Amino acid sequence: MSAPELSWEGAQLGAGWQGIRYLELVSPTQLIVHLAEPALGFSAETVRVRGPEAISFLVSSVADTLVIDFDAPGGRGTWFVELEAPEGVLLHPFFCLASFDFAIECEAGHCRPSAVGLEPEPAQEPELDLLSKDYAGLLTLLADRVRVSNRAWSDLTPASFERVLVELLAHQGDMLSYYQDRVASEAFLATASQRFSLAQHAVLLGQRPRENLAASTLLAVAVTAAGELPAGTQIRMPRRRDEAAVVFTVAETRFVRPGNDADDLRLAQWPGAEAATLPAGATSLLLWGHHSGLTAGDRIALSQSGRAQVRTLSAVERITAPGWVDDPSAPLTATPAELTRLRLTAPLGEALRAWDTADPPRVHGNLVLA
Repeated sequence: MSAPELSWEGAQLGAGWQGIRYLELVSPTQLIVHLAEPALGFSAETVRVRGPEAISFLVSSVADTLVIDFDAPGGRGTWFVELEAPEGVLLHPFFCLASFDFAIECEAGHCRPSAVGLEPEPAQEPELDLLSKDYAGLLTLLADRVRVSNRAWSDLTPASFERVLVELLAHQGDMLSYYQDRVASEAFLATASQRFSLAQHAVLLGQRPRENLAASTLLAVAVTAAGELPAGTQIRMPRRRDEAAVVFTVAETRFVRPGNDADDLRLAQWPGAEAATLPAGATSLLLWGHHSGLTAGDRIALSQSGRAQVRTLSAVERITAPGWVDDPSAPLTATPAELTRLRLTAPLGEALRAWDTADPPRVHGNLVLA
């Protein structure tokens, strides 16, 4: 059965709009459709009657009504009268469909509401114990309520179907009560038991606590052969006799290569530029020599004065350029030198004194999380 595209309880028929005001079943085989405007243009092609089964009918118009005569009474169930707009008729979309039933149960023989309305008697509020929130209390409350409101449910023995339904409702009520208590408890700092709830209370106070994690760091390892350093490997730091042992555990498997330690990775230098710096914001740097052990995606650490900056390489270029030397005290030369340009995914946050002989910067490769 088709239906209007929209439904709206507040719709009203305005002047000039056609639509169904109400239906009147005057006999088991005759239905009168009362319209808002004169029934002009309507015929059997623009009126449809549908329901649980097929039915034959004839349509005739009298003033502002459509008279529908059926060959035989229809069966039980909901039936629908649907109008289609004839040419030149403004059919209201909220009043083009109406339902009726062939079984006349109202004394007046139509479905219009009575003009004189009787105010219903105020319903008496049931006496419910609002403190019954556990399974046993809810089970007793529901059983008592069922015996009062539905006397047909007199059998509440443990094996009865009615008892099963009451127990299921009591179980669900017990679970909802538990959730209510938990929500109420988490709403106060003194009774909250969840870490997330405590963190949210801190956010309301303008604080953002951080989750506690095991201490972690990056280690720069020097190796003599290329290979994988498996996770779980323990690395013991050298110590003096009076120092406690410090042992690191590798947290992830990493591929390490020789030649990636600070003794091999040195910044390229320029003659006479002892005071030069690698400025903050730099996104590339030059190493002395060609280094085949570095590839894009590797991490390096640049350290100086006890501070380190860890960056990821976005590209590694092996180039040849004149003028660069491995010692700033060397004379300027036009001989091309082998260099490796490292491009960084993020700029440096602090400047480095690139050729400070008292505290030289160090470049570390083969970084592993431990």
